[in-house]
Amino acid sequence: RSEGQEGTVPLPWPGMNRAIGGGLWPGIYLVVGGTGTRKTSLACQVALHAAERRFPVLYISLEMNSLDLQSRLLGLLSGRYWSRLQTGQLGPRNTRRLLADYGPELAKLPLRAKYISPGDQYAAASLHSAMIEMRRMYPQKRRGERPFLVILDFLQLVGGDPKEDLRTRMGKAAYAAQELARLLDAAVILLSSTSRQNYGTIDN
Repeated sequence: RSEGQEGTVPLPWPGMNRAIGGGLWPGIYLVVGGTGTRKTSLACQVALHAAERRFPVLYISLEMNSLDLQSRLLGLLSGRYWSRLQTGQLGPRNTRRLLADYGPELAKLPLRAKYISPGDQYAAASLHSAMIEMRRMYPQKRRGERPFLVILDFLQLVGGDPKEDLRTRMGKAAYAAQELARLLDAAVILLSSTSRQNYGTIDN
């Protein structure tokens, strides 16, 4: 690292990059917030920023469908409100123009998305397979040369043994992500919601 042979996945915010040593080093990062606090918006900004700088990105969405995620990313690229694109409020002409101007740009980015249908189980084993496949798609000649980014949105929806409680399933997924991040040189962001009783603690 001191010789610059191993790098980080950069964040869109220079101040935060400086605060954490240059960007996201391989490992896991937990983003916790209440419902509606724009955790997904933050994750989309991070994903797009990394992909635009040619860092491979895997976005695993356990809640959004392809329309939701692509609308958000196209909104960020174009500087338009993504919700207006998603709900059709831009109108046919503006929508077609936006897709023509920014669709090809988005398609060229090294950004892959996995959408999990509601009710389907997405367990730690599934995360393992997805990250292994990501490294196969984007190999590196030497360790640390080309880290990739994984975003899991969000942790509470990870499945597993129905006999296990939610906290146990979340813990297993986090441990699996940590092990894979070190093995494959990946920065893994886990989005997690918190109960209303914890809002005051987070605010403070």
